[in-house]
Amino acid sequence: MDKALKWKLVEDPTGPHPRPRHGHRAVIIKDLMVVFGGGNEGMCDHIFVFNTATNQWFVPITKGDVPPRCAAFGFVADGTRLLVFGGVEEYGKYSNELYELQVTKWEWKRLKPKGTKIGHLPCPRLGHSFTLVNSKVYLFGGLTNYRTDRKKFLPRHLNDLYILDIRSNPMQWDFPQTNWTGPTPRESHTGIGYVNKKQDSFLIIYGGMNGRRLGDLWFLQTETMTWMQPQVFGLAPLPRSLHTSTLIGHRMFVFGGWVPAVPSKDENAIETTWKCTRTLACLNLETMSWDELNIQKESELDLPCPRAGHCAVGISTRLYIWSGRDGYKKIGKNQVCCKDLWYIDVDKPPAPGRVSLVKAGTHNLEVNWTGAISVHTYILQIQKCEIHPLTESKIPATSTALVSSFLTPKTTAASVQNSITTNDMTSVNLTKGCNIVQAKTLANVLPQTRKHSIVKISPISPANKSLQTIKAIPHQINTGSGKLMAFKPFKTTRKIATIGNQGTSRIAQPDKYTANSFSRVMVTSGTANLLKSTVSEYKTCLSGVPGAPSTIKISKLVDGANLSWEPPSGNQGEILEYSVYLAVRAKYKVNTSPGQLAFIRVYCGPDNKCIISNSSLSAAYIDKTTKTAIILRIAAKNEKGYGHAKEVRWLQDPSSKSKRLAESQPVAIKKVKNGKEGM
Repeated sequence: MDKALKWKLVEDPTGPHPRPRHGHRAVIIKDLMVVFGGGNEGMCDHIFVFNTATNQWFVPITKGDVPPRCAAFGFVADGTRLLVFGGVEEYGKYSNELYELQVTKWEWKRLKPKGTKIGHLPCPRLGHSFTLVNSKVYLFGGLTNYRTDRKKFLPRHLNDLYILDIRSNPMQWDFPQTNWTGPTPRESHTGIGYVNKKQDSFLIIYGGMNGRRLGDLWFLQTETMTWMQPQVFGLAPLPRSLHTSTLIGHRMFVFGGWVPAVPSKDENAIETTWKCTRTLACLNLETMSWDELNIQKESELDLPCPRAGHCAVGISTRLYIWSGRDGYKKIGKNQVCCKDLWYIDVDKPPAPGRVSLVKAGTHNLEVNWTGAISVHTYILQIQKCEIHPLTESKIPATSTALVSSFLTPKTTAASVQNSITTNDMTSVNLTKGCNIVQAKTLANVLPQTRKHSIVKISPISPANKSLQTIKAIPHQINTGSGKLMAFKPFKTTRKIATIGNQGTSRIAQPDKYTANSFSRVMVTSGTANLLKSTVSEYKTCLSGVPGAPSTIKISKLVDGANLSWEPPSGNQGEILEYSVYLAVRAKYKVNTSPGQLAFIRVYCGPDNKCIISNSSLSAAYIDKTTKTAIILRIAAKNEKGYGHAKEVRWLQDPSSKSKRLAESQPVAIKKVKNGKEGM
């Protein structure tokens, strides 16, 4: 890789910190890192969760059949279900028990899977690999006590392979017949699951030890159950054990572990000394080559210290590592373990979602977008579009600006209320605006305009917890069209209540306005920048137009759906009519910008209620971004024209009640060319 990578220390994470340890394991659920087991001053049986979006540790309260304290076990995540197998409970006492943790309830359950066809179960072991590939878990190798008396310990390395079908009920072990000779017996190796472009599935075994450190690489083709050793190019890392291997995209990242203190070419030599390492290696699984990484550092303090027995997870394009033992160092009878948490961005983040309009006013636009994980900066661009209005209403114009804002991505934790819902957005103006600089974007050169306010919007749990806001300070990045102003964060003590995995910005308008504006958002990370979202088109609204209708209710009828709503609040003149718009599927789309939803008007009249026929609903676009829903927009008109609309999501859940209250967000009126007034 030619791009420079840089390790970053997670400084001052909040919440109850887990004790430093080794022999633990970690898995991911969305942007949560779940840590279990391991130990140093005694074993641990608590679950610790690190929220990578908020830099916060928390300890869920678990119940049920909590597993015994253990280390060097197998740990996989299947959705919100976590599975723990085996490990060491105390000296000489190994386990072959299987436990399940349902994260939705934080409830443990001891499982009793059926044995193989001849009744065999895997023997107790530690240091094995336990790898999820598609819907099956592959158990390979490890170390077992050859004697039944744990006080008379006789170690034995394993190279057996078992498969656990986790979709069957009850689960069942299988002892498959494999083709060709497989890996030699070993423990403290790693296993990952990989699916290539041809949709071929593989179990990949790397490294480990059996009296000496191993550096061999093995592939098991899971459909044919064939072992193979592919030819690998590039400079391979030193043989190692107690390392981590993490799949991010099509690359396997290997970090740390024990390596020989004095490398030997003699494969039969027994090692007597070894050391911990902090090297990061990268195996490109498409080219089957060890890629050289360009790691930036100004001093040794810019790198994690050498360690083994740590944990590592990949979240989006970011690799996290936590804790592990620091070589031979001891304090009394206990190992010295690292207590730091590091991450490194190994690739550019995915493009953010389409920009959506939260609110259109006469002096500002509020927009939001679906966030991406592992993002340093969002860059929001807005460009004027000289389009003549399609109605008799005089619509103010908007100017152009290039704006930038920072957002730390969050996991959407908002509960969906009843059958109609959307994200309520709360915005806070910061004391300092950002600079707007001249740059070329989309089709035109953007003129320089005045400053605007940047706001941060973050998710909140159903308990409505408060989150810290972040100020923005400028940081230059280079693009093909000049320099754009971006931002890096620092914390402030002000708190806001927010919802949604979005970024939100309020764009102040200059002195003149245009009818339409295009906007898009881009992201930057530690390795790359400027992955663009799709372009969105929105309109501002006139002063004096009515607000959005409120208290929207929907009830299902035999021949359609009945809608009712309350008129806009405030003294904004007589309401002449209302319009209701329905988002429709792609084949009904009419003259919309890329990435935009298409709407058709299904009602226009003075009454604050209407019926949408089943024939109209049959053409509806079904949104599945969160929960399955039909999207509607409702707007009011007075003598000055239409005001902004309220968008509602009608959840399509047959078990829901017939009448619901809409929690909705205002959007601006748009026009579509279908012979009628649209959105």
